[in-house]
This record gives sequence, C-alpha cells and structure tokens, in this order.
Amino acid sequence: MKTITLLGIAFVAISLGLPVNATPMCPELLQTDNLENKYRRLAPIHTDIENGWIFTSDQLSESYTLKSEAVHLMSGIAEEFESRGIKLAIMIAPPRPLVAGDGVVKSTLGSNSVFDTVAASDSFNQMIEQLRQTGAIVPNLLPVAQEMNQFRQYYFRRDTHWTPAGAAASALELAAEFGFSDAAFSVSDVVSSDIYEEGGSLSNIVNAICGLENDVEQVAKMNYSRIMASQGLGLFGSASEDKIALVGTSFSDRYKRDQYQVADALAAASGADVSNYSISGGGMIGPMEAFILSGDVDDYSNVIWEFPYTQSPNSTSHLRQLLGALRFESSNLSPPQSLELSSSNEAAITFFDRPLKADLIQFETETANLLRVDVVISFESGKTRTIKLRRKDRVPLDRRTTNWFADLSGWDNDSIIEIIAKFDQGVALQQVSFRYQSSVEDS
Repeated sequence: MKTITLLGIAFVAISLGLPVNATPMCPELLQTDNLENKYRRLAPIHTDIENGWIFTSDQLSESYTLKSEAVHLMSGIAEEFESRGIKLAIMIAPPRPLVAGDGVVKSTLGSNSVFDTVAASDSFNQMIEQLRQTGAIVPNLLPVAQEMNQFRQYYFRRDTHWTPAGAAASALELAAEFGFSDAAFSVSDVVSSDIYEEGGSLSNIVNAICGLENDVEQVAKMNYSRIMASQGLGLFGSASEDKIALVGTSFSDRYKRDQYQVADALAAASGADVSNYSISGGGMIGPMEAFILSGDVDDYSNVIWEFPYTQSPNSTSHLRQLLGALRFESSNLSPPQSLELSSSNEAAITFFDRPLKADLIQFETETANLLRVDVVISFESGKTRTIKLRRKDRVPLDRRTTNWFADLSGWDNDSIIEIIAKFDQGVALQQVSFRYQSSVEDS
C-alpha cells in the first residue's frame, strides 16, 4: 500500500490547482477520468483530511423540486394507501452537505466551490412541501438534523448514513408530525454507554483509490429498553391493535440488521409494534414493491416509507411501477394474452385496428429472476413514451414476483397503437403474458 503524508497531499493539491482551503485525502479523488468505472459516477469525490468529511457528487445536488408528473404519481400512491385505510408516512433523510453545514462544505469543497447550500436547502424544503400536498405524512428532517448536529452527530463523516442518534431524532420528528407532541423521551434520554464503530462506506472508497485508511468513527448506541418497557398508548395506539410497517433502504437495514436501530426508535416514539421490511440495496421502490405484492401491506394500518435524499421521486418510471403494483388489487384487467418473443427477448403488442386507452398494464413471466423491462409505448398522436421497470438483485428472490405492473395515468388522453416490451436479454424466457386495464368503458 502506498504511503501518503499530509505534507505530500498538500503539495500535490496546490500544484494541481485544487480547491482553495481543501486538503483532499488524495488528488485522484477529483480526477474523474482516471477512476475505475464503479467510482466514476460518484466523482469528483470531495474530501478534507483535516475535518474528515467525504462528499460524493451525487450528494451535492441543488435540485430536489418535484416535476408535475412526479407530484401526480406520488399523489396517486398516497391515495391508494388511503383507500386501503392505511396512513402513509414518508421519511426522507436530508442532504448530508446541508446537515454538515456551510463551513464544512466550504472547507471540504474549497472556497471556490459552486455548490449553493441556500439553493439546495430551498429546493429540498419545497420538495417536502410538495410531498405533504399529496396527503402523505412527511416530516421535514432537515432543520431537525441541523439543530441536532450542533451537539451530536446526525450523520457520519465518512459514511452515507445517519448515526443511531440521527435515526432517533428522525423518529421523534415523525411522531411529532403525526400529532404526538408529548414524546416519551428525548435523544439524550436513550444514549447508551455502549459504542458503535462505523468503518464507513465512503472510507472504503478512499482506501481503494488513495490507499489511505481513515480511523473508524465512534458514536453512542441507543438504549430504548426502558422507554419501550414503560410504553402504554403511543402515537398509533396500543401495540396489540395497531401495527407499523417500516419499508425502507439501507438507512433502516444497514448491514442487513438495522444497525442504526431505526425500527426501535420508531417503536419507542410511537408505542406500537414496528415490523421492518427494509432491504439494504433494494433502492427507493424495491422493498415497497415487494411488500405490496406480497399482500402483507393489508396487515398494517400505518406504513412508513423511508428513503434518502439521493433517491429522487422524479424517477417517474419507478413511481409508475410502484403505483401499478398498488392499483393491481382493485383493477379490472383484460384476459391474459400470450406474447411471442424475438431472439432479443422483445415482444410487440399492436392496436392499430382498434387503438387502446389504458391506465394500467401487466406483464407476467415464468421467473422472478428478471430485473429489467423497458416498455416503449407509441400513441396515435405520434408521441412515444418509455417506462423503465427495474428491480434490484439485492431484493431476495423469495420476495420478488413474476408480475410487473406499470401505471399509465396522467398522460394526455391519447390512444395507444403499439407497446413494445424489451425484457432483460440475460434471462431466458419461454412464457410471457400481457394484460391491460381499459381507461374507458366499453361501448
């Protein structure tokens, strides 16, 4: 492993004209073209050896405001939960740079950085307000995190996730958003003497690129045992009557064991039983789609959908996939139509003779191993739209399904003349069927 010294890093940084006031952990982190492909999408990677913070480029977005299509689809998702008698809450971990603070951002990115913390903050706050307008319960965790960060770490400096204390503060804010203002505890009440050591996913990247090993970060674990033992009625009522499903990402399933105690924090804040359906690496919709299509969703009166700020609801293909899964149960689909696949795993369904108005489509295959379906829809008007249906292989096979759904609502009232489905060429398919739900009454 190569040896790196602070003096050497500083000299190279100055000679390369790197950001003023920042001392990167190594200059290669800022040289996108020289990085391996798996790191290139995260570059430039900004670091400061003095303050210890690491920010990847995907964490430095200034734009979170939702497009109109995303607002329409998120509203549809909230409405589907409401129609089932389920309260939907959306818990979004806020942007790390904004929580770290302007001083840390400037010292890490350099004083000539173009990242606008004010613009990013305004845009994130606007997204939260847009999501609240959908009817979902959506706490704004940014001011909570910024306030907490003044005396206790909300985020790790060299990992993308919140700390156990950050998770606790987030759970309490969610409780307050539900209207349970008389919380049973504060974060300081549950701080344990036990220490958790986080090596850090961002530290691993720096180690791989720079050959530099950072120290592990030590933070306190939380101890909810006293709080939970004394719980009576809470936010959602008795644990025996109301149940909460937590459906989220690695923030709620770190190392596949909820390392940051998110479910316990929510149980302590609510006084209710919390079942954790989160899947590390499952993406924004993977765990939720699996949860919905399993049928378990109907066992709960409250669902918390957790995903971080880096997972954008503006990925409308994902939202159409999830809304389609939600709408399936109450749908009136056509009889299944067997599709003939080409050598490239493509199938065409034509409606030239009788153009179709549909608001939901379904594909069913014989295997749950499929991870990609591109759906290209051509309309009478000449417009073409593509929906990219995706699943993650990190979602366990027994939690996947052979069915794929896509919601088609919210587009212009245009008739479909052709649908081309492009299935993952890496999966051998023998049987594929297609169904649709008409958006107009048959004459």
